[in-house]
Amino acid sequence: MIIKKTTSTLFILSFLIKLGFTQKEDHKWLFNWTTIDDCEVNGSWGEFCGASVLDFNTLPPTFYRDLDIELDFMECGAIICDDEGEFLFYCNGQAIYGSDHQPLINGEQVNYSAFWDSFSWEDSNGDTQTSGFRFIQGAGFVPLPEHEDEYLAFTLNFQNAVNTPNSYEVWQSKINLNSNEKYQVISKDSVIIDHIGEPGNIHACKHGNGRDWWMLQFTEDTVFTFMINKEGINLNHIQILPFRLRASGGQSKFSPQGDKFALYGRAVMNSQTGMDLFYSDFDRCSGALIDPKYTR
Repeated sequence: MIIKKTTSTLFILSFLIKLGFTQKEDHKWLFNWTTIDDCEVNGSWGEFCGASVLDFNTLPPTFYRDLDIELDFMECGAIICDDEGEFLFYCNGQAIYGSDHQPLINGEQVNYSAFWDSFSWEDSNGDTQTSGFRFIQGAGFVPLPEHEDEYLAFTLNFQNAVNTPNSYEVWQSKINLNSNEKYQVISKDSVIIDHIGEPGNIHACKHGNGRDWWMLQFTEDTVFTFMINKEGINLNHIQILPFRLRASGGQSKFSPQGDKFALYGRAVMNSQTGMDLFYSDFDRCSGALIDPKYTR
């Protein structure tokens, strides 16, 4: 048996935005890489409609097709589940959907710039649909510490990077639960940083205090270390690397204990010598990379 709408095991590993959660926030993975949503209209294409779900609430994990899920994920995707391991909301870099598989209130359009329209189209019902941006780890969710039912959503924006090097941006949206028990996007598209050289890497690690979070972003030789606490996200410090990173299309990862960090990616397409690995020890209390190393 195969999982519909996926390309390979490598895509599965690259797709997941796992934020070091210790409960069930990462227990469902979602895949949907085609624009075929209506099983009846598409006739013989019916086996490709809906989305595939990989569910880690069971052992061994199970997978199934959910015909109610229509949001597409070309490469960018972030998912967060509730304490029971059920979908809370998910994002493809362009829109944020909830557990009912409909856009959150004010979440049908996030991370908007001129290129947003290039990755969207109008369906037969006149509704705008999105394919998702083409950046691995280009979105992520983090619970806002000490604020129940509030979350921060981060997205990569590449509008300015098309013509200007080292100008990828990370944007923030804020989500909360309203008085009608519905999640809503209460603010969106605020710029966190506007001079990123290594796109993606939206991946967080729990602080040593067990409450706050760390998130790292990069240029060629600089690490921007952000802390996420009850006040929101703020730049905590900058660290200069003892080497220069090449442009990377890969992903970053913290170890389950949070004491290791690695970034692996392809700097040169279609080349056996184009794969880079940056790895380091990580101090969860200070947010510092310790003795970072780099190999090509």
